Amino acid sequence: MRICLLTTQDLDASPFADDDWPCDPRPFLPDDEWHVATLVGKVESVVEVERLIEDGFDLFFNLCDGAADQDIPGIEVVETLEKHRVPFTGATSECYEPSRVRMKEVCQQLGIATPAFVIAKDDEDVERAAETLLFPLF
Repeated sequence: MRICLLTTQDLDASPFADDDWPCDPRPFLPDDEWHVATLVGKVESVVEVERLIEDGFDLFFNLCDGAADQDIPGIEVVETLEKHRVPFTGATSECYEPSRVRMKEVCQQLGIATPAFVIAKDDEDVERAAETLLFPLF
């Protein structure tokens, strides 16, 4: 199987950064053919992933997990893989970075207990939160 590993880490760095550790799945599938693509920047990553898709890999092993407020590839990599309908590992765009509100809604639908909360969009909501929620808030 030809697998393209999409990552934001330089897996060949030596020594590896003190605040990081190499996330490398290759030793677990040693008989497969691996290509490592180290992606940098949100815009650049989309262009690179589209180029890699043309190479016809059997699977994209996606380790890009940049958040919306970071310039680290993340959701745009997932959306590009989905757009081209190629097989990949990891969360779909629907589940990639759900809001806290969405996570609480899903927990409630599934009967999973969550701390009380108020969605505060204006001063009245803040007042309601102060009246109904227990302090301290974490």
